[in-house]
Amino acid sequence: MAGVKGMGSRSQKTAKKGWEKRFLAAFVETGNMTTAAEQVKVHRSIVYARLKKDAKFKEMFDEAEAECISRLEDVARDMALKENHPTMVIFLLKCRAGDKYKDRATVEHTGANDGPIEVVYVNDWRRGRDGSDAGEERVCG
Repeated sequence: MAGVKGMGSRSQKTAKKGWEKRFLAAFVETGNMTTAAEQVKVHRSIVYARLKKDAKFKEMFDEAEAECISRLEDVARDMALKENHPTMVIFLLKCRAGDKYKDRATVEHTGANDGPIEVVYVNDWRRGRDGSDAGEERVCG
């Protein structure tokens, strides 16, 4: 089975009891579903199946994911403030004060005289192999 060394397909159906809490703790530490599943010797498909059918486990997973995100934010903040990482400073400012630091560039495309853009299909799949016109040349706009 891919991802979990030494596990046969039988283990997919019979995961060891109590893996859920160990998985959630591993997920908080790693932030990665596959790695956390491998650490507790459960295939990630079992985790996804449990998330779909068990509302309580989904709630606990959401809390673990929020904790993981909070830890990542702490790392980002440390990089920005303690290590003077300019990209992280910009990222955090956009995240925390988005209205003030958001990107303001806009791109608008128009055709001639502010009209619609004209698109001409060349080598259209509707044409025959011999180049004969199997359909009409289309101009969209």
